[in-house]
Amino acid sequence: MRIAVFDDYRVGIVDGDLLRDVSDSIPERDTAWPWPWVPRLVARFPELRATLETAAARAEPRPIQSVRLLPPTPWPGQIVAAAANYHEHAREMAARPGSTQAEGLQGEIFLKAPASVVGDGATVTLPNLPDREIHHEAELGVIIGRRMYQVAEADVLDYVFGYTCLMDLTVRGRGDRSRRKSYAGFTPIGPWLVTADEVPDPQALSVRLWCNGELRQDDTTRNMVYSVAELLAYASSVMPLFPGDVLASGTPSGVGPIRPGEHVEMEVSGIGRLAVEIAAAPPGSPLAEVGLGVRPPL
Repeated sequence: MRIAVFDDYRVGIVDGDLLRDVSDSIPERDTAWPWPWVPRLVARFPELRATLETAAARAEPRPIQSVRLLPPTPWPGQIVAAAANYHEHAREMAARPGSTQAEGLQGEIFLKAPASVVGDGATVTLPNLPDREIHHEAELGVIIGRRMYQVAEADVLDYVFGYTCLMDLTVRGRGDRSRRKSYAGFTPIGPWLVTADEVPDPQALSVRLWCNGELRQDDTTRNMVYSVAELLAYASSVMPLFPGDVLASGTPSGVGPIRPGEHVEMEVSGIGRLAVEIAAAPPGSPLAEVGLGVRPPL
């Protein structure tokens, strides 16, 4: 099943180019404050699935182009991300001047701010950091379906609710990794999620990204250093993961700078395509004036 969140935090079932609104069949749905009920829907999905399927069969289909797609998990409690998790990308980053690649999962898992999430078709306004490049990273996003903590690798995929496309936009250079990846708009997710039963093997998916129509990234998830199951098992050994939380599973090689005016689009096979527009901060705005600065000596 393909599930989309759209317009005023309504929920639709995607069927090809059509969407069927099933919002009114969801108990306790609150459009004014969407973050609690979306994880609740994820957690209760096994018992609600038949209801949603019935509602979809009765709903009037509408063209998906007629709605504004939102992130399928609008405000995840946690975004757990993997760094340098494709063999070629690890070599690509190791070759960069000043790179300090850590060894093992302990050095390659970090957190991104939930407030950095935007949906398909969003405009991402870049901060003005003239001494830094801001790069695109296309990734398979994994959405947690139920509470998991210290779960064995052999069992973790049973805790996955679904998969989506995810871009991990990144300010390159030294400094805290989580901060460099958590500017507003730096985690586009979408265009919808595909439930786990339709993705039998998350290690058999292609991941591609285009910038202004130029293919920049092209690889398959089989070339990950650590599999989705390994990443989830390690993350859940550190902290509990909850329904609606997101794992960003790492990016292939081919990362590169993005600039205002560019159109960035990515695709995960069997999932869909996610696109954003890149913009510059208008003169005089805080984003246009932001700078890293130098801390004065004590």
